Amino acid sequence: MSFERVESYRAEIRTRDFVRLTAAEIATFRTAAEDARANNAIEGLANGAVADALFEMLIEEGVPDKLQMDYVERFYRETEKPQRRAA
Repeated sequence: MSFERVESYRAEIRTRDFVRLTAAEIATFRTAAEDARANNAIEGLANGAVADALFEMLIEEGVPDKLQMDYVERFYRETEKPQRRAA
């Protein structure tokens, strides 16, 4: 998965009609995201650079949490590697 995918999501989001987060809500989401990244790093579960870029983009664009989850789920579905079947 590449940064181009994140930018394609950004372009898609900008065409959607939804109520964007307020500046105060964005600040709250940003703080929560920073805390989550720090906790994940402590646990050895750090995200990759592209996933971090996705989360930051969603916050920058003021995407509400329900819609954020739709994009996060889609991102991970699209990045999953197909499982090989035993022969």
